[in-house]
Amino acid sequence: MYYVYIMTDRQHRSFIVGGTNNVMASVNKQKEQQIDEEGENKQAPMTKLVYFKEFPERNDAFEFAKQISDLSRADRVALIESLNPDWDNLLPYFTGHIVIDD
Repeated sequence: MYYVYIMTDRQHRSFIVGGTNNVMASVNKQKEQQIDEEGENKQAPMTKLVYFKEFPERNDAFEFAKQISDLSRADRVALIESLNPDWDNLLPYFTGHIVIDD
């Protein structure tokens, strides 16, 4: 199974769109890439997984990720809110336990 996901910061100002077959590994990699050599955040940390969609085929997932990347901010927000109107952190779907935002 392949996934397209959107992550955001606490204030929902910025988004990261990605495609993967391992959501947890991708989320952890995104978090690691946001830390500089001194251990400080390079930008507002993207800690919330607010959207994902499953695809059986890799090419379909990555094509959809590209489509999302090309959307306006308003369209991305509408997409997120169509499935996650409260902007809940969806990481528990993949971990099976509650995740506290960093």
